[in-house]
Amino acid sequence: MLECLNGMFAFVSTIAAAVLFGLAITSASNHFYYSIDPGRFAFASELKTLEASAGLRFRAVHEALSHYLSFQCVPSPLTIYRAAHKLPAAHSFVLDLVGGSLRTRRYWTPPSGDESRRAIAPHEARQFWCAAGSRPPSRAGC
Repeated sequence: MLECLNGMFAFVSTIAAAVLFGLAITSASNHFYYSIDPGRFAFASELKTLEASAGLRFRAVHEALSHYLSFQCVPSPLTIYRAAHKLPAAHSFVLDLVGGSLRTRRYWTPPSGDESRRAIAPHEARQFWCAAGSRPPSRAGC
């Protein structure tokens, strides 16, 4: 069922006593950050919000800081904060609140092979350029 979901969103739901299920369908600009402390689980779409709600103290992760200074981004699942984590895109998780264990799994992977190399039909190219408000490089015309 998870493979059928489309869009950019995240949610967390209780699936059993003291067990949470979460899902993130995100892009490069939207993230699902979370923090787990004994007896407490906090999540947000921005680190600033998570910092305020979970009371995170800034203790840098040196590898993440190096990525940020070199590439101006921090790859998942790293974050700048030692106590915060980032759920990778197209992943779900199950959190046991009693034991504190969190299991993640990838539920979707991009198409590969012939699916991703399919030729774009001329009408699809026109729709793309028209939606973008640009002129196509060829004579596809809007």
